[in-house]
Amino acid sequence: MKRPSSRPLVRVAFVAALSLALVTAVAAAPSRSSAEAEIVACRNEVSGVLRVPDPHTSCRHGEQPLTWNVGGARGPQGEPGSQGSPGAQGKT
Repeated sequence: MKRPSSRPLVRVAFVAALSLALVTAVAAAPSRSSAEAEIVACRNEVSGVLRVPDPHTSCRHGEQPLTWNVGGARGPQGEPGSQGSPGAQGKT
């Protein structure tokens, strides 16, 4: 008895695409562990163009590294808002 083809190439391609999507999603997820996370960029010293390098990659020759924090310092407490209008009467 001959078994029907299960199209192994399609199955392998599907698993590979799913794996790639998972790895991309994990890599793209914010990995900020604290409020002190930084953005890293490289500024071209001639043109001034900014480039965000891949993680763990240094700036190229002729580029100046720049970093800045993701969130600024916490601001002062705001004034309390005004009292809202009363809600509708509920069913009893």
